[in-house]
Amino acid sequence: VLSYLNGQFEALVFDITPPIMCGVPMCTRLELQGDAVEAGELVVQYAYSGGQEDGSTFQWTRISPTGEEHLLQVDGPAYQVSAADIGSKLKVVYTPRRDDGQAGDPQTVFSPQVAPAPPVAKSIDMVGSFVEGDPISLETEYYGGREGNSRYVWYRQVNGGYHRLPGGTGRTYVPTADDVGQILTAEYTPVCIDGREGAAVRTDSSPITASNPRAVLKLVGDFQVGSVISAEAQYIGGEAGTPIVQWYRVSDDGDVEQFNPPQLLSYRIAPSDEGYSIGVQYTPMRIDGLQGEIVEAQTPGPIAGYSPVVKSLVIRPDALQEGGTAGVVAEYSGGQEGESLIEWFISDEEGDNYTAIPVETKNTRFIVLSGNMAYKRLKVSFTPVRKDGMKGSSVAALSTFIKAGPPMAKDVELLAEGNSYQGVFKYSGGHPGSHQHRWIRVSPEGAETTISQTIGGKGLHIPTKDDNGCRLKYAVKPVRHDGTAGDWVFSGLSAVIRQFDDEYSSGRSSNPPAVAPSTPPPAAPQPSSIPAASTQGFGVPAAAAQGFSAPAAAASSGFSTPSQASGFSTPAAPSPGFSTAAAASGFSTPAASGFSTPSVPSPGFGNPAASSGFAVPGA
Repeated sequence: VLSYLNGQFEALVFDITPPIMCGVPMCTRLELQGDAVEAGELVVQYAYSGGQEDGSTFQWTRISPTGEEHLLQVDGPAYQVSAADIGSKLKVVYTPRRDDGQAGDPQTVFSPQVAPAPPVAKSIDMVGSFVEGDPISLETEYYGGREGNSRYVWYRQVNGGYHRLPGGTGRTYVPTADDVGQILTAEYTPVCIDGREGAAVRTDSSPITASNPRAVLKLVGDFQVGSVISAEAQYIGGEAGTPIVQWYRVSDDGDVEQFNPPQLLSYRIAPSDEGYSIGVQYTPMRIDGLQGEIVEAQTPGPIAGYSPVVKSLVIRPDALQEGGTAGVVAEYSGGQEGESLIEWFISDEEGDNYTAIPVETKNTRFIVLSGNMAYKRLKVSFTPVRKDGMKGSSVAALSTFIKAGPPMAKDVELLAEGNSYQGVFKYSGGHPGSHQHRWIRVSPEGAETTISQTIGGKGLHIPTKDDNGCRLKYAVKPVRHDGTAGDWVFSGLSAVIRQFDDEYSSGRSSNPPAVAPSTPPPAAPQPSSIPAASTQGFGVPAAAAQGFSAPAAAASSGFSTPSQASGFSTPAAPSPGFSTAAAASGFSTPAASGFSTPSVPSPGFGNPAASSGFAVPGA
């Protein structure tokens, strides 16, 4: 500092500050300049402080409308907006950095949503041979967002004007004979997906030249008797003349027969054509007489008859019995039959309320009649189908009621259930009636003796001491509800009965006791005697209607006396399980049973007049 006193500089006084230090690198202003539009340029404008800047970074990120971020491979303050950015926003993160490497806090700036540029057709070109019948295509280059439904229009230049071509609204156009010698013009109008339109552009072709005569031929119509089929030819090759047409039919053997119908390009199929293939040859001809190559077309298969119909439909009546096979017989007409559709139904026993029967295929002509179909009716629906797939009207037929088969018992066996045995089997043959059951004891030596025979019930047997050491066999005669009976069917043998072994091994007796306890049961009231032929199904004498009563001296364990036909002879003493006159074993004498008994019959068997088939002579 200089002092100035009385016109003179007197003294110089000064001071020196410490060195000036750089501040922390920072951004004091950050903004994006430019247009956020496709193909536009965005530039970051910012203000830096904090020493000498060096190494600051700019990180560009695209943010989609859904918030997803995509890091862009851009390094610098400027960015060229692309079509991929349309609809998104751009984010720039600027990190200031000093030349000594010190970095400041990052700062962020966002652009508005990027908009597409106006639609523009940058180029248009025609590609093709410019020959009649050969396609001409347009190649265009679009700019301005995502392209929407841009428009294409084709014109033919006529007398200095433009004639719009029918059907010329796509990228491709096929010149016709009318275009020969003419110039074609294509117009392209770019349209953005948001509906904005750009300026239309046009391009011209070379003059279209005629091709050699040629044709594309096909047969159309319903290929069955009585229908009219037509030969449709698409001609190419200048102005058409009169073509040469030849019709023919081909047999299954490959024989060809030519014919000429009244109409050049159409023919009504005659009944005599059924089974043949029809074809036509076509030779294109230009008006100047130039011929093209022969083309031909043929029906896809043999000519079918009239529409498929079912002239008659029956269900075979001779096989409608349970266990049999029912078949449908259909008289088909209408060309070669294909896979006709057949559906089977079964009614209830009143012949109403039909339900579908599951079958493996839709053309099953035979069906097995199971046991639950007896007394019901079948219905079959037949839809005729020709080999070419054409369907006719469905026809239905009803059967008579299905007859029940003969009563039969299958899979007969005896099952042990606790201390008893149960005879089981599978029945077929209509509604079941009262089946007949027979139980047989088989000795260790193989001798068989009938123990009991009953009608109805469950076929149950409770072993007695007499069965010990033996095996059991069960037999059943199936009976329908109307009384019709089938054959006896036998089971296999049971295991050896051993449930009474403890009593035999206890030392009380080596044989079953011969007589029941001496105290008889109270006497039952005496009813009137039963006639000699009265039976419960087993035909015993007058007093033996229970099938179990025996006299004092002749009872022998339910088997016959020495003169019986069973083949077993027993002594006079009674065997266990049957009582003498005073016995109380459950098989009563005359005093206890309430029935007057003759001197001889054994339980379960009758006299010669009995209906069971097991007769015992008198003693």
